[in-house]
Amino acid sequence: MNLENIHYDAFISYRHCELDMFVAKTLHKYLESFKLPRSVRKAHPDLPAKISRVFRDQEELPLVANLGDPITEALKNSSNLIVICTPRLKESLWCRKEIETFMKMHGREHVFVVLAEGEPADSFPEELLKDEEGILCEPLAADFRGANRDEIKKRMKDEGLRLLAPMFGLNFDDLKQRHREQRMHRILAIGSAVMAVVLAFGTYSAITAHKIKKQSEEIAAQNVEISRQAGEIEQQYKESLKKYEISMADASDTIMSEGRRMEALYALYYSMPKDPANDNIPYAAEAQKAMTKALGCYSSGDLYMPMANFDAGSGVTGITVSPGGVHIAALNESYNLVIWDVESGEEVAGLSVGDLFNNMDYIKFLNDDAILTFDEEGEYIYDIPSGNKTYISDHVGKAFFNSDHSKCMVVNDDIILIDTATAKAEYTKPMISWEGDFAEENYANMITASFSDDGSKFGIIVSVGLMEDEKNYFVVYDTDSGDMIQNVYLGPEGDYYTTMCMHDNMAYVSATSTGNYIEYQCVIIGINMDEGKIAFTNNQLIASFLYDMRYYEGEEEDFLYARDSDGPFTLSPYDGSVYYNSGLSSAVVDSFPLSGGKFEVLITKDGTINRYVLENGLVLDSSLYEYEINGKVKDSCMAKGKLFLATQGRNYVTLYEYLKSPNVEFTANVANYDYTSDNLKYGVILTETGDDEFTVSLYDTLDASLIDEFKTPNYRFNYVGDGDDGFVLFGREALEYYDIAEKKHSKTIEFGDDIYLYDLEVYGDGNYLGYFTTDDGNEYVEFKNTRTGEDAGIKIDITGFRLISDDVACSADGSHAAVCDSKSKKIYIYNKGDTKPYKEIMGDYGVVSSIMYSSDGKYLFIVYNSNTMQIYDAGTCDLVKTSYGDYGRIWDVISMPANGNYLIKANTSLLLNPDMEEIAEIYFVKGYNRKEDKLTFITTSAMFSSPVLSYDEIIKRAAEELGSYQPDARILSKYNVQ
Repeated sequence: MNLENIHYDAFISYRHCELDMFVAKTLHKYLESFKLPRSVRKAHPDLPAKISRVFRDQEELPLVANLGDPITEALKNSSNLIVICTPRLKESLWCRKEIETFMKMHGREHVFVVLAEGEPADSFPEELLKDEEGILCEPLAADFRGANRDEIKKRMKDEGLRLLAPMFGLNFDDLKQRHREQRMHRILAIGSAVMAVVLAFGTYSAITAHKIKKQSEEIAAQNVEISRQAGEIEQQYKESLKKYEISMADASDTIMSEGRRMEALYALYYSMPKDPANDNIPYAAEAQKAMTKALGCYSSGDLYMPMANFDAGSGVTGITVSPGGVHIAALNESYNLVIWDVESGEEVAGLSVGDLFNNMDYIKFLNDDAILTFDEEGEYIYDIPSGNKTYISDHVGKAFFNSDHSKCMVVNDDIILIDTATAKAEYTKPMISWEGDFAEENYANMITASFSDDGSKFGIIVSVGLMEDEKNYFVVYDTDSGDMIQNVYLGPEGDYYTTMCMHDNMAYVSATSTGNYIEYQCVIIGINMDEGKIAFTNNQLIASFLYDMRYYEGEEEDFLYARDSDGPFTLSPYDGSVYYNSGLSSAVVDSFPLSGGKFEVLITKDGTINRYVLENGLVLDSSLYEYEINGKVKDSCMAKGKLFLATQGRNYVTLYEYLKSPNVEFTANVANYDYTSDNLKYGVILTETGDDEFTVSLYDTLDASLIDEFKTPNYRFNYVGDGDDGFVLFGREALEYYDIAEKKHSKTIEFGDDIYLYDLEVYGDGNYLGYFTTDDGNEYVEFKNTRTGEDAGIKIDITGFRLISDDVACSADGSHAAVCDSKSKKIYIYNKGDTKPYKEIMGDYGVVSSIMYSSDGKYLFIVYNSNTMQIYDAGTCDLVKTSYGDYGRIWDVISMPANGNYLIKANTSLLLNPDMEEIAEIYFVKGYNRKEDKLTFITTSAMFSSPVLSYDEIIKRAAEELGSYQPDARILSKYNVQ
């Protein structure tokens, strides 16, 4: 599509959803059919009589990262941009990229907004509300919102003039007045015509009065028409039910992301047919997919699911959880501390903290039933079951715990030791004894503190004195007695101490120099407590403020863990030097140690969970959520596998837990296999042994027993089928097929000089080896059967083609092959025995990322970088389906004969029904066990399998989970749940 010389008066940008598409299509017709009133044209003879051309992406043209042709050309050649805004628009990176690109080309003043659904705050993207400097601005907007499509059309006739006026360079009020006058003239003309018709009709009635006898025939005809209309009404009713069902599927993501899982299940369940064979309520695949996701039907326990929501009444500023995860507490913007029972979700206490400190550093759970908090009278321990308050001080202090959470030290002007099991103070002693080094001082302020790793000592960084006389000390106390046993002078004012930890005879302190107020310099200070002096000072740490520090005993050597807002550090405990530093893409909100001392869990502002490997500084697998985090994370806490997140600007706390579906069965613990068969029966380890030789070790995964072991020069591996029969090895001299049952391997294909070894690939469930050859200066792709070495009889001339990875495919039975030329954007289809393609498919959606035949050979799947997938009938090459989503690159398409479904294997795998509709989104899928009709999974911890659930089983599971549950009426109203 060449758009270089085509000019558009307007470009309509919209999300390709049903309502948005209707508004865009109707607006397109409205704009191109509008004509300026004659009075306006007389007053402005230089203006065009109408809008000449409007660009609307009817087929959702592909959108790549740089917004390539033809979209860029259309934007470049458009005078104005009209954005159809609904709550779904914010989710479209494509539309937001169109807005950004247009404003760079033409400026913000030529961007107009149509509000089609929702409120402006929910529907207008940030690009339209803020300019380049972040200053709020108000776009020119027309309000098309209506209860139904007829109302939207009616609104468009008036509100559309708000868009047309600036496009013609006119004033809205003037255009509206002239348009009204034109309409009145038209109404008068129509009225005169109607009167003429009425008169003629009266005459006709008088003449034909004698034909009344035919009325019975006319009534009969009317009855037929009424029956036809009734059928249409019934069909429209069913269509409206299906639309409502799909809208509930869309809403369930939002409801789930807020932690309202039961409400989401309720909304889906009561909008879906209980029996898809009964067409009283139509079936919608979108609803089945959403229900499968909300139930966690294929969850193996490695994904966080939002399970509950705790409403704090106003914006949450901080949260804390009890050690056993029994209670969760949140401090809100109204200076109230709200406490809930996690299991029941019931609010068990609401306490006012006044406006002393809106900070969770001063509020901590001592045990599952007691929390340390404060009010205007001072610090107290609140017993949740009884509601009793026990004041321990008239000052407010920060709380610090020892490693096993058995002791808590509260530090203000005093130090107060609390036994967490009994929630009672064991002693209260002054933080500073004004004797010795402190005899001449009169003021002390605690900065940070820590228990020693064995809990026998307690250290505090204390600032002593006022203003220019301020001095900093490290003070050590005996935990049991509270007596001061040591103090070490750290230095005068100028350093800000943020965190510390203690181990054996050493204390480690983080300080930040704030002397120049421009660049903060972080310093690690090591203090030898035996000698009572500073052992080292290291200012080479590239950080600003450290917020956490812990000592770990490693297998080979000990180390310190520390973190700032940008990421974690592994440091030397001997001189404070940096072993490892890993920056993250989003600011770190909190971190938690995992049992075993090998990992730290890092929670970032964007909601990502990372595992930081302490001993090598690696950041592992950003954890997967079944649902996206709703907002930026403000605070987090974790206990007993329960993760609680508070997001900015939200009134609620969301509980996330790992959910394991009861139908997902454990198969085996994950061993260090390089390759695992789809049915999880076999595992292979390929080990390089030197001299261009590898050892192949075949294992039974159930008991990890060695089945066979042999050597090979080949280093590339692929199972054939699901791995029941055998696998192939290739890469250097020849292709070898290994028969698992016979424990034999044989060379089926000898690689000659005409085969490019670096271009070998296995296709069609591992049944065919594809390779590149040359002949008479031309280049070809050919295929051979991996078991027998026989030629497949397909030779594809690719001379002049531009091939990218995964641009070649062969069906499992060798009857079809396909190749994509990314230069011409064409996919060429070959039959067995052909040397010329019998069909060409034009790649209309940009660059192809992968093409793949389904394992039964019935369908050809084409996936584009534009997140578009097309499915073709492999025999006729007729287009079956076009879908849009975050597909990435697919690895395999497996047919499931037991139920007619198809499994698309990718980073996030998809389950399709026989109509090629998506009915499930599944993580960690390894493959499909054809003999047992089970999906197989490999997670970070184990192997699992699960039967493929039918629609009836999913509905039954939902009914069981819901029981007699009834949502709050406000929630039903908010999400239009009927």
